[in-house]
Amino acid sequence: MKTWLLSVTRKPWGVLAVLLGAWALLLARLDSLSLWIDEWFTVDIIRASWAGFLPHIIATERRPPLHYALLKLWAGFTGNSEFTLRVYSTLLALLAIAVLYALGRHLENHRVGFCAALLLAGSPFVVLYGRMIRGYTQTMMLGILATWLFLRALRKPCKNQWVAYGLSVVALLYTDYSGIPLVGSHFLCLLLLPQAHQVWRGWMTTFSIALLTCTPLLPVILTQKEHPVRLTDLARETSGFVLKLVYPLYAWGAGETIFPWHPAALPGVMVCGLLLLLGLVTLFRTNRTGFWLLISLLGLSLLFMALLTTFIATDIPFINSASRIPAAAAVFYLGVASGWVALSRRWLRWIGGLLIGVAFTCALWNYYHGYQFHNPIYAVPIRQIVEEVRAKCASGDLIIAEADTLFGYYYEQNPGPALYQDADYIANKAYIQSHRPNRVWLVTFGRDSTAENYRTEDLADWLASHYLSMYWWGYVAQDPIYQIVKEDLLGRPAYAYKLLVRLYTAPYREWCNE
Repeated sequence: MKTWLLSVTRKPWGVLAVLLGAWALLLARLDSLSLWIDEWFTVDIIRASWAGFLPHIIATERRPPLHYALLKLWAGFTGNSEFTLRVYSTLLALLAIAVLYALGRHLENHRVGFCAALLLAGSPFVVLYGRMIRGYTQTMMLGILATWLFLRALRKPCKNQWVAYGLSVVALLYTDYSGIPLVGSHFLCLLLLPQAHQVWRGWMTTFSIALLTCTPLLPVILTQKEHPVRLTDLARETSGFVLKLVYPLYAWGAGETIFPWHPAALPGVMVCGLLLLLGLVTLFRTNRTGFWLLISLLGLSLLFMALLTTFIATDIPFINSASRIPAAAAVFYLGVASGWVALSRRWLRWIGGLLIGVAFTCALWNYYHGYQFHNPIYAVPIRQIVEEVRAKCASGDLIIAEADTLFGYYYEQNPGPALYQDADYIANKAYIQSHRPNRVWLVTFGRDSTAENYRTEDLADWLASHYLSMYWWGYVAQDPIYQIVKEDLLGRPAYAYKLLVRLYTAPYREWCNE
């Protein structure tokens, strides 16, 4: 097996096959996915004029502008359909796989680079986030690229190498703030290992110029920091902090569409964890630069994310922690690949590869079929739900939906016979009292800490006292064990469906205006 693997990894067609497989996974049913609210924020930003571009980002996002600017340029050539915008993300995911192969080959050898690229290509985590109209794949690709260029500059500290590294660092920091711990890991690596004066001088010059180049971001950061931020469940509790440190390792090892009680989940995660440890031990013995680079990048990224979401961005729950440091996911797979290649027994490689492969396959199956999403908002087929409601509604009906369901976004692209309104308790109640629609359709999300945002349950109670509750439809049913675990963790009832459509019909009686 080792001879076969060595042959495959040294041939260009081996890496090309990995890229083609990744491309197939990333494009599969890409045009059938509905937007979720954060993707809609991105679409809304790039549709703004260039004059209002930066103010729009400052008002709605907490990220630097480079991803949005490049995506806006891309949309200028390809159009701003959901499919073409997602293709941009998938192309960057392919670049990330290719650069990870180069990084692994540079750090250790062809086999490690090939296995790391294969893991990244088949990762359910990467397939989930690599298809979204967000900056995840750009951040990942630039993080891997900056690390690869950093190692090249250490090996050959010339001006051109440092310039290339500096440009990648600037691009990374202008894409996402998670680049900060990555650059910090490079500095820590320099501190922990003896370096020539030429290396230190090159890095300090590059870092100083990069820092000056990023100073325009400071006013943006300060402006965004003034935005009010809600406090999510477990945001500042010890248990929440621990979960933020641990959960990414699970999400990278098994994906976010397979729960821990699934038979394939924990074996796959445990194998990834053990191989990561073996990879770090092997690197410590054979390549101290690689060891300190991987352990500092993983450690600083996890710590940065946990501190950020505990004290500043407290509206980000632990369930979203892994996606906040996408470059660290690639480093995780690089460590796992190093451990797998270091296994001395062929049967151990087969068992390890089989367990990881089964976990990835089950998670990908769930992803494409809409099962077991840890964050079920990703699985809501709102475009199809709009089509169903449009086919059933009639003139004289009123549809009310919470704005972040994006029901209104899709419905107003091709309006049906019913009138549509965003959920607003006071405005909706006043309209219903004055116009008395025949039927009212109420579309709501299952929620946790944002349950009172739109007062839709108050509206549902009021409707129940004036209308007849006829039917309801639930979408994206939650796993029963997941509900129990969630209720125990948060201490309150958990929703059974991520989205509900409720239908109310006017009774044959006089109205009681209140």
